Amino acid sequence: MKAKAMIKSGNWFTDLLLNFIPYPEDTTVTGSPDEMIIKASRQAFAISTCAGMIPGFLGFFSILPELIAVTKLQINLVYKLAKYYGKAHLLNPSIIFSIFATAMGVGEHRIFMRNVGPRIMVKALSSQAIRSLAPRIGTRISARIAGRRLARWIPVLSAPAFGYFSMTMTEKIAYVADEIFLPDMVIEEILICSHGHELPEGATTCPECGEEVSV
Repeated sequence: MKAKAMIKSGNWFTDLLLNFIPYPEDTTVTGSPDEMIIKASRQAFAISTCAGMIPGFLGFFSILPELIAVTKLQINLVYKLAKYYGKAHLLNPSIIFSIFATAMGVGEHRIFMRNVGPRIMVKALSSQAIRSLAPRIGTRISARIAGRRLARWIPVLSAPAFGYFSMTMTEKIAYVADEIFLPDMVIEEILICSHGHELPEGATTCPECGEEVSV
């Protein structure tokens, strides 16, 4: 029941985003950006396809480990790309969140990342804001779980489809990351409430909804 609740709420993504951040010194560049993207995409395909082959009731219990494994792989790929461009030291949960939100088409992503001429500006959110907003991405990913639960009973047909989804999503995330690491990336410190409202400079209370926001 705990795994089912985590999948439905999307909180697994929040916990992973805030607690699983590799150290730049532990990140190894293993080739060109295209080579690393191709390798990671194939690994994501293999993970989801293999997990999707577990049939029936037992197959449901493989869904959360599969989501975590693929997302860890994607976060590591983002770090490898950042290190390739010499920007691993700039990464933080806010930037990772912005990359995932943009790749997945989460409506609020423009709040967190925007173009300023040739540069990319990323707003550094507080952990409070990330914890409130990141589950939306986890929920977006988990929205496909309803189909997967039924598909576990026909794994031979469905497993490659899940593998293909993980592969293409890994590619989208990687290409968003690759794009923002090319220009000069600027990180702007800012507070955002859990509803996505941007607070004026120096304010700790949201003028739109009245929420108290801590740094």
